[in-house]
Amino acid sequence: RRRCQGASTMSLLQMQSTLTTDGLHQKAAILNILRPKSTANGFLNILNTKQNMEKKYKLTDETINVEGKTLYRIEALKDFADVKRGDKGGYVENEDNLSHYENCWVYDEAMVYGDAEVYDNAKVYDDAVVYDKAIVCGDVIVGGHTKIYGNAEAYGNAKVYGDAEVFGDAKIC
Repeated sequence: RRRCQGASTMSLLQMQSTLTTDGLHQKAAILNILRPKSTANGFLNILNTKQNMEKKYKLTDETINVEGKTLYRIEALKDFADVKRGDKGGYVENEDNLSHYENCWVYDEAMVYGDAEVYDNAKVYDDAVVYDKAIVCGDVIVGGHTKIYGNAEAYGNAKVYGDAEVFGDAKIC
């Protein structure tokens, strides 16, 4: 996962998830730097954390088609921030679009698809759309009929509303 520009620190788990999947040794080396007294079993437990994590949402059977892609409505599996277990959210193409960590969420009829990512405490509301390789992270709030796409990034405490379009290599915070 690409790092949010607005983030000042990374947790061990976030750092582990940013590494390439081909690098068990690479992960182990970094974890060894961070935890030099860990045992081999400790490494395996840390490396398997992502597979065993408690998911905060699931993809439902309710779908829509956008630009030839199938998007799935999400449903919360636990309470966090202002979201309650069972709440229906917006639409994502897959679980790579919305992190299971922290308090990020896609609400209402909002959509996130392609290689776009929403994470940290970011919130996407209303009919907003985040797609292509866009990143929305930090404490960003995106609402209205906003479109964020291309390689654009919204981070920090940015608030993007109305009919705004953020695209190309634009970065807002």
